[in-house]
Amino acid sequence: MTLREAAMAVRRRLEDAGIPDAALEAECLVRTVTGISREAYFADGPIDEAQLPALDRLVARRLAREPLAYISGEREFYGLSFGVNAAVLVPRPESELLVELALDHLEHHPRTLLLDVGTGSGCLAVSIEKHRGMKGRTVASDVSAPALAVARANAHRHGVAIEFVRASLTGAFARADLIVANLPYVPSADVDELEPELRNWEPRIALDGGTGGTELIAQLVDDCATRLRPGRVLMEVAAGQAPDVAAYARERGFEATTHRDLAGIERVVDARWP
Repeated sequence: MTLREAAMAVRRRLEDAGIPDAALEAECLVRTVTGISREAYFADGPIDEAQLPALDRLVARRLAREPLAYISGEREFYGLSFGVNAAVLVPRPESELLVELALDHLEHHPRTLLLDVGTGSGCLAVSIEKHRGMKGRTVASDVSAPALAVARANAHRHGVAIEFVRASLTGAFARADLIVANLPYVPSADVDELEPELRNWEPRIALDGGTGGTELIAQLVDDCATRLRPGRVLMEVAAGQAPDVAAYARERGFEATTHRDLAGIERVVDARWP
């Protein structure tokens, strides 16, 4: 059996289970169990039959709707590969907008003290630090110790110097110039209605945003308005939340605008202290 024949068999099993992107996922599972590159995969050599039981175990995990990123242990984000596990939310492409906006800010204000609140895998802080150069300081916080362990490992992987602090929101900090935050924003009542990969596998603490979905975001805005007063706060929100979050930021004294992601969704609320 060749590599691609093995992948075709996996693809059929995933398709029968209704899993989207079955062809790409089948390729990834075969490459994960064999440890080969995409180039080697497309060369389509034979698969070691001794690896087939391990492949079957990986497929069984995916059929149980465990996220592919947890099975492979990797997820690409902003052109970098990040280690992930069940302690952290899987990085998603829409969050790259936060990185782009932060880097644009840092290009004009290179000495900025950047705070990444709720860092999770560290994908935001690491991506920003990797591209900003060694001109400022980046601090990343999370309430979860296991998540911080993942973030530290990713910072080490990419050779960037980031200070990691276990803290809830911004309570442990006395100042920040620029804040980026991808906080939980799913309403509590909706978490159990999410797709199984999310509701059964990804950490609920990284999903549940309280009754209205924006409780933690509002707490962040409050602390920034009353105490930290950073020059700029960039916050990712769910579809439909941006107008209300921006309005709340304005009530608290910020000048607030929104930015759309590639799907045209108002994804980031951009609050600036006047």
